[in-house]
Amino acid sequence: MEEEREVVVTPGEVLGKASDLKAGRGAYVSPHNRTLYASLTGFRRILSPPPNSPDQRRIVEVTGHKAHGAVPEPGSIVIARVTKVMARMASTDIMCVGPKSVREKFSGIIRQQDVRAMEIDKVEMHLSFRPGDIVRALVLSLGDARAYYLSTAKNELGVISAESAAGATMVPISWTEMQCPLTEQIEQRKVAKESFDLPQDYFAQLPRDLRLDLNDAAFDLSNGPVLDEGKKEKKKKKNLTSKTAKIPSGGNLEVAPTRLSVMASIPLLPSTSNLSSSSNLLFLRNTHPLPSSTSLKTSTIIHKPLLYKSLTVAFALTESDSPKSLEPDPQSLLRELAESFDLPQDYFAQLPRDLRLDLNDAAFDLSNGPVLDECGQELGETLLNLSRAWEVADTSTSYNLISKLPRLEESLTDNAKSALGRRLVSAGRRFQSMGQYGKGELQKIAKAMISTGRLLSASSNSKETDEQPKTEGRMLKFGDLQLELTADKANIGAVIGLVFGILSWQVAQGIQGIPESSLEYANDNALLLAKSLRGALLALFYSSTILSAFTSVGLVLLGRQLNIPVSTTMASLTCSASDLVPLFGTTTATANSTAIADFLCTRFNAIANKFADTSYAVDNTYLLFSAYLVFAMQLGFAMLCAGSVRAKNTMNIMLTNVLDAAAGGLSYYLFGFAFAFGSPSNGFIGRHFFGLKTYPSPSGDYSFFLYQWAFAIAAAGITSGSIAERTQFVAYLVYSSFLTGFVYPIVSHWFWSPDGWASPTRSDNLLFGSGVIDFAGSGVVHMVGGIAGLWGALVEGPRIGRFDRSGRSVALRGHSASLVVLGSFLLWFGWYGFNPGSFLTILKTYDDGRSYYGQWSAIGRTAVTTTLAGCTAALTTLFSKRLLAGHWNVIDVCNGLLGGFAAITSGCSVVEPWAAIICGFVAAWVLIGCNKAAEKLKYDDPLEAAQLHGGCGAWGLLFTGLFAKEEYVREVYSVTGRRPYGLLMGGGGRLLAAQVIQVLVISGWVTATMGPLFYVMHKLKLLRISRDDEMAGMDMTRHGGFAYAYHDEDPSVRPEFMMRKIEPDTESESLGATPDCNPNLPVV
Repeated sequence: MEEEREVVVTPGEVLGKASDLKAGRGAYVSPHNRTLYASLTGFRRILSPPPNSPDQRRIVEVTGHKAHGAVPEPGSIVIARVTKVMARMASTDIMCVGPKSVREKFSGIIRQQDVRAMEIDKVEMHLSFRPGDIVRALVLSLGDARAYYLSTAKNELGVISAESAAGATMVPISWTEMQCPLTEQIEQRKVAKESFDLPQDYFAQLPRDLRLDLNDAAFDLSNGPVLDEGKKEKKKKKNLTSKTAKIPSGGNLEVAPTRLSVMASIPLLPSTSNLSSSSNLLFLRNTHPLPSSTSLKTSTIIHKPLLYKSLTVAFALTESDSPKSLEPDPQSLLRELAESFDLPQDYFAQLPRDLRLDLNDAAFDLSNGPVLDECGQELGETLLNLSRAWEVADTSTSYNLISKLPRLEESLTDNAKSALGRRLVSAGRRFQSMGQYGKGELQKIAKAMISTGRLLSASSNSKETDEQPKTEGRMLKFGDLQLELTADKANIGAVIGLVFGILSWQVAQGIQGIPESSLEYANDNALLLAKSLRGALLALFYSSTILSAFTSVGLVLLGRQLNIPVSTTMASLTCSASDLVPLFGTTTATANSTAIADFLCTRFNAIANKFADTSYAVDNTYLLFSAYLVFAMQLGFAMLCAGSVRAKNTMNIMLTNVLDAAAGGLSYYLFGFAFAFGSPSNGFIGRHFFGLKTYPSPSGDYSFFLYQWAFAIAAAGITSGSIAERTQFVAYLVYSSFLTGFVYPIVSHWFWSPDGWASPTRSDNLLFGSGVIDFAGSGVVHMVGGIAGLWGALVEGPRIGRFDRSGRSVALRGHSASLVVLGSFLLWFGWYGFNPGSFLTILKTYDDGRSYYGQWSAIGRTAVTTTLAGCTAALTTLFSKRLLAGHWNVIDVCNGLLGGFAAITSGCSVVEPWAAIICGFVAAWVLIGCNKAAEKLKYDDPLEAAQLHGGCGAWGLLFTGLFAKEEYVREVYSVTGRRPYGLLMGGGGRLLAAQVIQVLVISGWVTATMGPLFYVMHKLKLLRISRDDEMAGMDMTRHGGFAYAYHDEDPSVRPEFMMRKIEPDTESESLGATPDCNPNLPVV
């Protein structure tokens, strides 16, 4: 018959005795005290047994479909897990409210001022809590409606359970420290104070076996002459239970903690979860400070409550207590893991949604990656099926698959065991993060998985370690200090001792040689003191000499004893003649020679392939990193352009820089890369790789495409600066796509592709016998972008107000020097990928007999020349403009810096560092001269892009023809014979002639393509904006508002300056009538 009144119970609550009731759904029996506990939150029901059942005990069950969990309230004590620790607060997940667990997710925040009651300003959160800690806290308030405000200020509040880095549960040793029992490492925490604040009849309700242990603890606490012992010793006895982390040495006090530790291993409260339902006994669950593998015989103690004899249990961890000597069997742990999955059939299906998500994460961690390759076919398929069972929440299938692991473990290799162990640990941590649910089944699974996984990983690693060569060593202990002594350390110590002995001998001889005549003027007391000190110092240093000598001799002898030859296991890692002995014979010498050759060639080829793969990976990584640096220059261009224009056009110029990269990316992908590097091709244009079809190829990889695309959009970005503040948006779109998709790729094909007609990497028919040296693009990138901008600005004409009616120049300064400086530094940073990255590879040696010298050295030299040229140009511009204009101008210095970089880009890899200084010096004057000429010709370029990139780029090409060094030319371009080099370096004028040809060809090609394009767009009225738009600014007229928000535009701040529209019907009234005046004001 069913009970009439249904009572709401929570997990861990006592339902009755197993002798009277039988567990049904939502209930379980504790194996220790034969008591029934609830595993769900819901209604308790007691049912009558079936009539034909031999067991006529009534059935108790808990139905949870209508039950509600506990909810935190202000003033209640909660148990929470720390999830995240920040500088001023720690985030937590609340798991229990008082003795009841929560069913929903409640978040809590422990603020810095709520950690402790004293010295609040000195609280450091990372020294008080760590992620994963279990804390007992007081609910202050609901907080910000998303998380409860918690406090641990009281002594009994704080961390109650924490796990060390070694995976052991730490024990408290003070209110601010906890210690790992395995490593003895001390960590800082805000520790909760322990107490015996238990229910009044708690001890009376203990089972009989625990009552016996309690009697033994009482005997051990008070036996012997307790009244005669000192107060200090009695105080230790009284505080025994709160100081179990530091066990006293000697005496009967060693026994009582053992009793409590034995009892602590049994659940003190009805719940068998990791958290006790009584918040005051959480530390007693694991108070033993030693590893669980220690060999303590407690069974004889438990069953002899009347043994009136002083017992002493040694707590020293002997050699037999080490983890290696008592390593558990993986089979038994795997069986325990299988038993932990013996759950109700619909257990996983009934998990809340957040726990189901964690279960899916555990499934992913268990089977992700090459599980079949790492674990083998059979085990890999088992893990895959197990992960699918977790994803669909199939509890029975999970149990069946886990049960197979003990059988599969016997046939696994060491690598497979290690892989299985890592996966079990990773998945176990997911279960661990699920927190408390039910009666702690998930935490039991997590503990079993983590311990099993660590054992499997450690066992395979230990086998690998055992195979490594071992040398004998001695462990010296000086209190807490431990020192491992090897043969090398012994020899070094002997030398140090010998040196110290010699020094001591010399000091003693010096003291003894002090003449007594030097003390003839001293008084009697001083003379007596000097003689006594002299004798003491002589005794000290002579004894030090003798001790040093004995120490040195002893260390030498010990070092010879420890100097054991390396194990023969190392021989398996090297080639030995004995490996080839079976291949030799007396009758088949020729066949054996062939077999030997095949044997050696096969192994050396395998090694060569590994090194080749590594070389490709390193070179690709280097090229990708350089591409990222070059792309970062787009940010520099954007900042430079934004700072150089007026505020009313800031949004427009920023948008054009984004457009250059986006439109240029598509056009270069579809056409540009094929025109530039589509080989095989003719000398004018490429014909393959359109849309990266049939790519990558032996000639290049995707990283090469990305690097060249970054160069292409850099050229388009240069052009956008010349035509800023007056160009329509559609014009940017047209010219950017055309430049990056056709104009620039043709030029790069001519000078950089192995098939280009002027390329220095051609196999034959080199231009003037050398080809054009434009290593990183003074001509290909900077001149193309600068000349394209020149024609765009010429066709458009200057900005309104740039020149007055008399033709004099009027400076239209940019609105932000800060952005100009920021953009210049970003460009400087990106130039280290622009110039050094143009080597494309880094793992390349030069055949010059120097092992330390290779392409990596040339890359470093290129970075140095780049830096020196930019710095020289910046300083030259600074002082030159000071002499010409009479003031220091940061904008001019930044432009001079970039002009030096643009000039050195061509010859950065083939010139000496001192020549780079000359390059930067001349580049600064080229820039100044081009700016003067632009003013005379009434040419308007807001960023001086044509002068900077076009003029300085042309000078850089000519500079390379003058200062290129023969040795560097051969290294960079892999030339075996002679090749023309710099005119001033003695290499003749052929290279300079090739450089002049490049200047002329680039100027003509860009003029022939970009000039007509801008002219046609001008005629179609697609190029320049209207006069009204230019005067108002494109940000307002074409982009919906200014880039910056000013306070005087806010109606709520300056309402008196706002104007309103006058309606027609009120216009006459406003003209003929006066506004109402304030009647309180006096009439004048």
